[in-house]
Amino acid sequence: ESSRPEERLNLEQPELVEEYPPKLQVDEAPRIRPPSLEYKPPEAALFSAKEEPSLVELERMFDMDYEELNKPAQPKSSALPAKFIEKDEEVDRENETRMQVLLEKLNEYKNKLKDLRDKNLELAKTSYERAQEVEHLKLEKDQLEEELNLLGLNDKRGIHGNQLVPRQILNEDDNQKKIEMKRELMLGIALVEGDFTDFLTKKAQQKSFWNRVVDSVLNFISKFTLLKGSLKRIEAQYDKSISGYFEFSKFLVNASVFILLLYLYLIVSHLVNYTGSYFAICGVSPCWLTYSSFTTDEAFGYSLTLIGFVLVTVFASLFKWVRSDAKRRTAQVYGGSDAKLKKFAAIALNAWDWNTTSEEESGDQSIRITNILSTALKDEARKREARNRTKRQKTKLLVYRLVGISLFVVILLIGWSGITFLVLSEKDFVDFFNVDGYAGLAIKLIPKLGVSVINAGLPALTLLITALEKWDDPGFILKVQLIRLYLAKILNVVLFATLNLELASNSQWFQEETVIEFESDAFSCREDQAGSNLALLVVSEALVSKVIPLITASANKLDARMKDKQQWKKEIKVSQQVINLMYFQALIWICLPFFPYIAAVAPLLLYTDYLFQLWRLKKLQVKPAEQTQASDITIMIMRVYNITLFSGIVYLGYFMTQKMNHSFYGTSNLCGAFENNTEANKPVIDWLQNNSFLGFVWNYLLDYSPFFW
Repeated sequence: ESSRPEERLNLEQPELVEEYPPKLQVDEAPRIRPPSLEYKPPEAALFSAKEEPSLVELERMFDMDYEELNKPAQPKSSALPAKFIEKDEEVDRENETRMQVLLEKLNEYKNKLKDLRDKNLELAKTSYERAQEVEHLKLEKDQLEEELNLLGLNDKRGIHGNQLVPRQILNEDDNQKKIEMKRELMLGIALVEGDFTDFLTKKAQQKSFWNRVVDSVLNFISKFTLLKGSLKRIEAQYDKSISGYFEFSKFLVNASVFILLLYLYLIVSHLVNYTGSYFAICGVSPCWLTYSSFTTDEAFGYSLTLIGFVLVTVFASLFKWVRSDAKRRTAQVYGGSDAKLKKFAAIALNAWDWNTTSEEESGDQSIRITNILSTALKDEARKREARNRTKRQKTKLLVYRLVGISLFVVILLIGWSGITFLVLSEKDFVDFFNVDGYAGLAIKLIPKLGVSVINAGLPALTLLITALEKWDDPGFILKVQLIRLYLAKILNVVLFATLNLELASNSQWFQEETVIEFESDAFSCREDQAGSNLALLVVSEALVSKVIPLITASANKLDARMKDKQQWKKEIKVSQQVINLMYFQALIWICLPFFPYIAAVAPLLLYTDYLFQLWRLKKLQVKPAEQTQASDITIMIMRVYNITLFSGIVYLGYFMTQKMNHSFYGTSNLCGAFENNTEANKPVIDWLQNNSFLGFVWNYLLDYSPFFW
């Protein structure tokens, strides 16, 4: 009886009213399960904790023979033979009715059992899937705990609540690597979970109000930035050294535009208020361009513009430096800062820019990826070769490099001494020969030619010595060349600035008279002559930097034709071009105090230089054989640029704080916007002191703060 499904499932049994005909037995009732399947009572759980059934087993557990269920029930007959039975039609009808009721009940039970089976099977499947999910989550939890252990984090409850407390990190480098691993882990989790957009949105929402305002301003300014598209193509087609040079050139172009906007008020107001003749010539330029054409009414604007120029230039330089450093750190974190093999995976798996929308950009991307992979493979080969060097080879290289460094220092000192001697003794050299006419003019040109020869020879010797030292990394070679060429070139700017400042202030720093003789017959003001000298230097440098490369390329092409050579283009010298550009920018800076109109010409000159150097790269030069993808090239350029900027600030600071003799030669009339024997910053200081609140702040800073005034 216990094996009957009706009793196991507590199903309601049909109630029989009469005992005749005989009551059906269990064996005579239709079977729900086939006889071949023996019933086993269910256990307390669907499966044990140790052994989980598969879905196939679950299917078999609730299996039914539906064909057997659908067959009509045919109970075994226990009736007597027909000859012994008296026919009773009423009894037959009752028996038929009872049988029909019983069959209907059985069909109802079969349907209920089928539904219950389906529900049990669905619950078993769900339970199995939940168990699998729990096990998967346990594995993920164990993996995350292992990652946290690698990051050096302990789960220390108690004093710090549920926060993770860092262990004592003994090595700072290991700590930095663990921080990088943590960033990659968190970003990877966000990417796997599909929350990258939410991840960035949350980061943006965490920014303060001030940071959001700064970002909005920068985004607005970036819409008007020049040469963005050109730089993007250069970055796609060339290595980091070439793209770093053009990125620096683009920065100077846009910075000069901002400086022009700063000087625009001073220049326009001066042209409007100028009372003299616009066609009069003073020295070599129109009189309205000279320093002496400014009046004392323009002193405040002149002084404020110079101070604003310093502030804007310093802010732009620091901003560019910080942005470049942020890009370098990002490249180190996600691209690999060491010579690890993971950098190849980073290049291969994260090579394509999915913002590419045109066929031209797609081609540039392909070239870029090829360059990066080729450079990475060459770098790895060089590092492997360096690791496998013998002690003898290492000693030989060390001797080469020590000799090269010593030789460079000697050549640099000789070059500096020669330039200084020729510049300072030019007047004595001319007086010694005391020759007039064309011979005298030739004598005057000899010191200048000597300076030009030294300036041309120092860079060539510097590059040659650096090549003989046989450094391994092309990125490091570029940095060495930048520093050495800068030292060889910067002396010229220092001499030009110092000698013209000596002339303008009528000081005697090197001799009894100024090194640059004041031409009283051509100029009425010393400042006018200094401004004219520096402006001519800027213009001549802008022209010479274009003419000499064209002449050199023509000579190379002619030489190749004469020798039946196919290749006549030379490799681009990135370090030399960076220093030349920085030298040109320094000349513009030292010209500004005495010739403000150079601010109006500087953007055009720098923009033209950018386009010319780009054309020169494509038509007259080739890529360097040893390329580099070092992300800190721009950082190195900005460091050298900031050294130059600091020197320029010292130069402008002397101009602003010295009591100069601002007077016409031989008269008592004022020369320029500032009064005689007064500092150029006096109008701004007087304005600050006349304002009650600003005057209080100014006096407090002067009296109680360690500022270097």
